[in-house]
Amino acid sequence: MRFLILPKNPKGNGRMSSSSSIERLLDREHEWRHTDREAGLEHDLEWCDVILLEVCTGEDVLYCQKLRSRSLKPLLLYGWNVPTQTWVQGLEQGADAYLPLSGSEDVLKARFQAVLRRLSGRHPMMR
Repeated sequence: MRFLILPKNPKGNGRMSSSSSIERLLDREHEWRHTDREAGLEHDLEWCDVILLEVCTGEDVLYCQKLRSRSLKPLLLYGWNVPTQTWVQGLEQGADAYLPLSGSEDVLKARFQAVLRRLSGRHPMMR
């Protein structure tokens, strides 16, 4: 699978780069690339199988809505200590699932794999 990672802040939040946390979830057989949210996204949206969008605020939820209007590919939200209401709003705006990075790494990896299994069954192109 090919993952497009759209971080909010490429430098992270002081704990560790959120993108690094996501990369650690991906197996070696997966490809991924980081892309600036505003720079030439069309090619990357065509290339990827799954979109991973970091969320922190309601502004990110609006970006989620914008992405959903441009692509029907699976859209997963991720972030550190995101308020419940922000997750809910993201799901209401078209995200397929969310991955809170603030929990146990083992739980996060298991949750990520479970989401991928479900998405793979729903999207034949991802098999």
